[in-house]
Amino acid sequence: EKAEKQSAKKSAGKSEEKSAEKKSREKSDKTSPTENKKLDEARSTENKSSQSGRLENLIEKLNDAELPAEKNKLIDEGAELAKKIIETEPENDSAHYMLSVEAQKNKNYEQALRELEKAIVKNENNYLYYYDKGKIEYILKKYEDAISSFKHSMSLNDSFAQTCYNLGLSYVKIGNENEALIYLTRSTKINQNYEKGYLEIARVYNRLGKFEQCVKAYETVIQKFQNNFQAMMELGSVYYQNGKLAEAEKQYKSALSKLQKSEMQTLTEYNLSTVLFDERKYEEAQNYARLAYEKKDFISNNSAKANIVYNYALIENTLGKTEAAIKLYNEALTLNPNHVKAMINLASSMMILKNPDFDRVYKLLSQAYSANKDNFEVNNNLGSYYILKNDFANAVAFYEKASKIKPNDTEVQSNLGNAYLKNGNLEEAKRVFNELISKNAKDWDSYVNLAKVYIQLRDKENAQKNLLFVKVNQPDFRTEEVNSLILLLVEL
Repeated sequence: EKAEKQSAKKSAGKSEEKSAEKKSREKSDKTSPTENKKLDEARSTENKSSQSGRLENLIEKLNDAELPAEKNKLIDEGAELAKKIIETEPENDSAHYMLSVEAQKNKNYEQALRELEKAIVKNENNYLYYYDKGKIEYILKKYEDAISSFKHSMSLNDSFAQTCYNLGLSYVKIGNENEALIYLTRSTKINQNYEKGYLEIARVYNRLGKFEQCVKAYETVIQKFQNNFQAMMELGSVYYQNGKLAEAEKQYKSALSKLQKSEMQTLTEYNLSTVLFDERKYEEAQNYARLAYEKKDFISNNSAKANIVYNYALIENTLGKTEAAIKLYNEALTLNPNHVKAMINLASSMMILKNPDFDRVYKLLSQAYSANKDNFEVNNNLGSYYILKNDFANAVAFYEKASKIKPNDTEVQSNLGNAYLKNGNLEEAKRVFNELISKNAKDWDSYVNLAKVYIQLRDKENAQKNLLFVKVNQPDFRTEEVNSLILLLVEL
């Protein structure tokens, strides 16, 4: 009986609970529309807050990301979320910022700028918005606007090294190197490991022509960042540009001792070969030129690749390997059909062959002349071409033009004197050879050529005087020709 009572009591209790739940549901069903609206708004606000928080988190991760693949993934995810937020919050500044980042990724810079401007209207105190705005304006070559944006960003946060750096670059673009130096230096004060800032400081000093400061700045980069091979190469170039060939050689060799096979190694070997060539260390120059040539496929740009091939050809040519040089010049022109130096040097090399292809020579020189009518080498070589073709009037015309371009070049003056002689302009020829002798009393070629002019003028005395001067002072010079001319004088 007792057990039955207890069971009944439990059943009664459950019944009461069910009744209470039923009453509660009924009460809920009777909630007013106003209360329901408040509940919906609360849920919506909570959802918005959650989405905005997620977006802020994505933006923070994006700013910390380093790998391109990681950045692209975060941008795609952030842009998708931003578009959802914009549907309910059209003025959300973070969402507009994220859409600007996506537009930058897609290189739609005008759209990126518009999105940033919307973000700034809503939030004028975010330094990153102005920083990104400056970067976009820089890309769009609106450098004055970029300077204004970067300065505004700095006014909101003066401890962000990237802003100072980009402000410095903007000043470089408008030609204000000194102002650029101020902000680039500030970027390295804010972040003492800001590698790009140190490197750009060295470049500014180089453009300003401040050699000592430039070298010191590059050395700072190399000491602080020992794998900055770009700085090593640029310092080598600075030494080379300033005629410090030994220092340039040392710098390039130091870089090569640390470089693996790569585009950078190929370019360094190429640069080193040019330095050694100027130092007249031709065999060593040939070695590095060949190494660069063998690794030229690390270079993707055909014009740059053509320069490497041309350099190797030039050194082979200097060492008297004409056939090898001709092959290489042709290869350079295959890579870059507009390589003017390769055209000229190929034509020049072909002209010394036993049976020159004059049609090809003329085509090459004509193409080079069309590209640059004021090129000294093309005018000098056109003169030589017309000499070989026995067209002395045209030879005179091109040698005269070459001599006006380089009035102190003794080689072209000598060529011009010979062209005058062959064309019958004897007084002009006499003037040129006398001028050459006055500049160099040991110019034995000019003495012999001047003697030929006097023979043409039937001035036996002066002809003999010049020939005997050579025979006495330089007995081994063109001996057979000098003796032949002396015998010719007997017949005058």
